[in-house]
Parts: sequence; C-alpha cells; structure tokens
Amino acid sequence: AETDQKLYFDSDKLEKISTNLISNALKFTPEGGSVMVTLRYSGEKNVILGKGVASVHFAEIEVKDTGPGIPEDEKEKIFSRFYQVSSSDSRKYEGSGIGLALAKELVDLYRGEINVESKIGKGSTFTVRLPVSSGHFREGEIVAVSGRPDETSFKKQEMLAEEITEPPIRKKTVEEKEKDLPIILIVEDNTDLRKYISGNLLEQYQILEAENGREGLDKAIESIPDLVISDLMMPEMDGKEMCEFLKKDTRTNHIPVIMLTAKADRESKLEGLETGADDYIIKPFDAEELQVRVKNLIEQRKKLRERYRKEFLMDPAGHKIPLPEDEFLLRLMDCMKKHLEDPEFSVKKMGEELHLSHTQLYRKVLSITDHTPNEYIRNTRLKMAARMFLEGHRNISTVLYTTGFNSPSYFTQSFRELFGMNPSEYIRQTNSK
Repeated sequence: AETDQKLYFDSDKLEKISTNLISNALKFTPEGGSVMVTLRYSGEKNVILGKGVASVHFAEIEVKDTGPGIPEDEKEKIFSRFYQVSSSDSRKYEGSGIGLALAKELVDLYRGEINVESKIGKGSTFTVRLPVSSGHFREGEIVAVSGRPDETSFKKQEMLAEEITEPPIRKKTVEEKEKDLPIILIVEDNTDLRKYISGNLLEQYQILEAENGREGLDKAIESIPDLVISDLMMPEMDGKEMCEFLKKDTRTNHIPVIMLTAKADRESKLEGLETGADDYIIKPFDAEELQVRVKNLIEQRKKLRERYRKEFLMDPAGHKIPLPEDEFLLRLMDCMKKHLEDPEFSVKKMGEELHLSHTQLYRKVLSITDHTPNEYIRNTRLKMAARMFLEGHRNISTVLYTTGFNSPSYFTQSFRELFGMNPSEYIRQTNSK
C-alpha cells in the first residue's frame, strides 16, 4: 500500500460498523470458537460519480467467526431488524437485534458495500467495503477534524444517523412512575429487542422485563401485569411453555399475551395461538403496529372490567360473570359468601384464604372486576344487603349486621354512595314495584 496515501473516513460510523459486526460474531460463536478481524486497504478502482469517472480507493473490514452459520435462503434477511435465523443451533443465542441492521444502514449511508459468506456448521464471514478517497465524496461532505488539521473526515450526517438508531429511553420522574399506568411485562432474550419494545411503550405504560420464559413466568405471577409481550422461542423456557403456564394458573389466566416470532408460516402461527396467546406479531415489526396491538388488548380488558362493574351494580339479585371460565372469580365469590357476616373479614384474610400476596390479590381483583379488594368486599356486602331488601327483609339493622357491617351510619353512607339512595328509600322503592 502507498504509505503517503491520505485516507478519508468517518471515525464514528467506522467504529459503529466494526463494533456491531464484532459483537454479532462474538454472540454467535460458541465457547472454544474463534473470531478473526482483518482490515485491508484495497487498490484503486474507477467508479462513476455524477457525470464523471473518479479514481477511488477502498478499505475492507472482514469479520470471520466459527459460529453455527446462516442458511443460504436467509442471508438477505439477517440485515432486517431483530431477525432470528431459524436454525435450532442459533436459538441458543440471542437474535441479531438491531446490530446487523444498523451496520447495513450505516454502510449504505457511507455509500459502501456489505456482504456475507456462510456455511452451516462452519461459520460466517462479513465483509464491509468502504471508500476512503476524496473523489468518492462531495465537496461539502469533507471537513477537517477539529484540532488535527492534517487529517480529514467524512462529515457526520447526524440527522440520518439518529433515524436508524433505536428510540431513546426517557427516564421517568418519581411523580410519573406513581401514575396508575397499565403494567406490561416484556419477555425477550434479545436485549436490543427488549430495549426497542420498552422504548416505544414507556410513555404510556409501566414496563417490567424478563430475559427468558422462566423469569417471565415468575415475574408475571408476582406482579400480575395487564399484558405480556413474549418471544416464542427463548432459552430456559420458551414463550409457548410460559404462555401455557400463565393460562392454566388462576392467578394469571386473565392476562392477555402477545406472542412474537420470526417465523411467518401458518404452522408457527397456529402453534402460538394454540398456547392461548391473544395476538401474534411477526418480526420484524414496526413500532406503530406494536403500539396499536397493545392498545387494543388493553382496551378490550378495560371494557370487560367496566361491563362487570356495571352489571355488578345493576343486578343486586345476582352476579353476572363476564368470564364464565374464570375459576378465580368463582372462588372469590365463594370466599365472600363464606365470610359475609364476619365484620372482621379483611383484605389480608382474603389473601390468606386465596393463597395470594397483597400485590397479587390487588392486581387480580382489579383486573377482573374493576374494584380494589376493599371495594369488592364492601360492595359485595352492600349488594347482598340490597338483595335481602328485594326478598322482603325490612329491618335495616338486621340486614346490615347480617352482611358484615357493624356501624349503621357507615352502612347508610356506603349504601347511598353505591345505589344513589339510602336503605329506607330503597325499601320504599322496591315496595312500590
């Protein structure tokens, strides 16, 4: 190579391209394998630029690994964000995240080339070819590096670079965190994808994260989120198995699940839905699609809760259950009937009888009935009192003590708040019908 040849390059983009390629190679290379990085200066080549022909020199970066390799029909797809090679061996590791996609977009921005050669079981070689001659760049793209006038650099196009990086995750204030926002649990072994999803949902929801299905199952049971977003294929425990556990457990079977997968075939989609998943998204996907799917499922659950609350108030003579398959709701009602006359029956005792922590009980009862546990206990007592009045009981004191109240003034106040009239007025109204 010519030792006095002046090279023109963008150090920031060059570093990002190299780092992402090396990081991807290390991620997929098993223990005992190797990753080799080679930097070459290639010879002169004439290329057409604008209306003329320019003599251009190139730098080549080669990253070679001994990983599982990439199937021939999937080589082009690996430059899509969050694409996961379908090879079973590759599932031992995370997907490529935004790493290869970002590298490809930066190379294109640089007006260079990126190629991959791979053999299953042998490994992969990524080769990046970048122009380093002044003739390849427009006059306005070449600037002197501050403080080092002997070197020049390809001017950074910050606006374009920002457009192809993942969305920034804004830190929330304490006041914002205290807002009663829906909770979403993201279960994904790919760190880049978890950050991408949480970054696009953080403004509207509280976010919990888990790295695999086993951790996700534990967090779902502990926190009772409003929605779970899970990858289908993960180490430790995959999304299918986790979803099956969630739908069988009475503590979590009401939680909607969105399943993510890189496989678009009908069999894979049916497999995901058969686990009880409520929706299915194929990777790669865009932020808007994700936000709409999440919003729709959250709204559906909200409408079910509102319907239950409305029917709860409108029908003192009995319960209408919006989710008849929900065993937990039946257990909750049986528990209340059992302790209806006990004024000492509390949320703590309810949790102990149902074998739930305070958080689990609060989140589960609220998510199904639109009542906090305290509200549910009080309003169930009041509803049973109204039912007794409808059945002909006229002694208010007898009714209030039978339904677990020990303060006539509190009973009257609570009854008026729920039914819009005091017990005496309610009795007169029922007699007039």
